[in-house]
Amino acid sequence: MFMRNLGHVTRYFSAEGADGGAGGDGGAAADAAAAAAAAGAEAGAGDGGAKWFEDARIPEDARTWMTAKGVTAAADPSEAILKMVGMGQAADRRFGRPIDQVIDKPGKDQSLAEWRRAHADAFDLPADASGYEITRPEGLTDDIAWNDDLAGKFREKAFELGLSPQDAQEVANMYAGHIAELNGSIERDMREAEAKLSAELDREWGKDAEVKTTRARQAAAALAEQAGLDAEGIKAVVGLLSSGAPGQTLAIKMFAALGEGMAEDKGIGLRAGASGFGMSKEEATAEFNKFMAPDGEWAKASAARDSEAIARLRPQFDRLAKMAAGAK
Repeated sequence: MFMRNLGHVTRYFSAEGADGGAGGDGGAAADAAAAAAAAGAEAGAGDGGAKWFEDARIPEDARTWMTAKGVTAAADPSEAILKMVGMGQAADRRFGRPIDQVIDKPGKDQSLAEWRRAHADAFDLPADASGYEITRPEGLTDDIAWNDDLAGKFREKAFELGLSPQDAQEVANMYAGHIAELNGSIERDMREAEAKLSAELDREWGKDAEVKTTRARQAAAALAEQAGLDAEGIKAVVGLLSSGAPGQTLAIKMFAALGEGMAEDKGIGLRAGASGFGMSKEEATAEFNKFMAPDGEWAKASAARDSEAIARLRPQFDRLAKMAAGAK
């Protein structure tokens, strides 16, 4: 508006506006026209004639604007021009650029996304959704999967909303941080619940807690052995009962009950003698001697240098040896 009104007024005081044609020396003609207009304004002020801003060549909207800005209060047109020039310079300084280079606000019924897309160059927006390089945020732990499909959908949404690439990455970082925090919170809650269950089981078992826990691990090892797991597999199964991971307490309780059944041979389908459950030291010694006899399983595997059989029998060897020695 300001530039348009200033244009109206400066054209009015130019050589072309004064005589309806192009002037020779534009600067000199403009000065002469301004001087003549000033003289005419002074004469008009003295005899009640029309003011300089009432000239028909100045559009009504420009005159209204000048009046609102106090420009028409100047008796001298040159003073009015200087005042409007000062307004323009102040606007340039305020916006940091010439006022005609300032981006207009969104139009009526124009969404913010449409407005940003219309000024894509100014906001450095990519030409399509593939231009958003959404990367896996730093600090996201390996146990949290990065969803490429979701990242692709987010790129499309970022393009639709007219987000800058920097804004899009920041939103992705924030969401990933929330997921990481949520994941950590769930894990903490599960571990706290597990610790509570473990404490309750210790109170329930009292002085028998250690014995029953050991029996649970023995039962787990025996069951893993019967299932055909190798030494590493058996170790992994038993290790789960010492990991403190969620579900450990319930597993210990279950395997402890299984161990009691095996010791009492209640028809669970696992022989107690094979893994040493419910044996006295003397019974364990006899079973160990049988196991190590020349015709026993261990001796046969050793003589045949059968490394697979030795690995499979090693957990049984260790258990019988400990029980024969009186170890709990």
